[in-house]
Amino acid sequence: MQIVPDTANFIEERRQMEKRYPNERRFFAADLVAATEQIEGWTHADFMSNSRLANYVLGRHRIMHICRYELNLSYSQIGRLLVRDHTTVIRGINKYTDKCLNHDAEMSKRAFIIARAERLFLNIPVDVDDAES
Repeated sequence: MQIVPDTANFIEERRQMEKRYPNERRFFAADLVAATEQIEGWTHADFMSNSRLANYVLGRHRIMHICRYELNLSYSQIGRLLVRDHTTVIRGINKYTDKCLNHDAEMSKRAFIIARAERLFLNIPVDVDDAES
């Protein structure tokens, strides 16, 4: 069984880890995780678990893709942030690119999560009950 850190420590530890990466940031991957958990109504343990339920897998793949192409993180960096192997990250990104990026609903959800992560990064209060527009 995988040991999952609690949400507050995870987010702060990952933000500290990401500060070592040299790229300019609009948001951190930890903010993406927090935004996804808020929007989807998941607990942190659910998101970080090894569960293969389709909605958790899609959420993890979405975050991997955003980290790779919006934050320019390497596969290894993404794997460390999400407590996954880099080959799992490569497979997740490829699967997300092939199956999900062609759908308008997925693109709007992706944009919504990025916007929420930017607000979290800037410490702008967000209403957790916001509905996706």
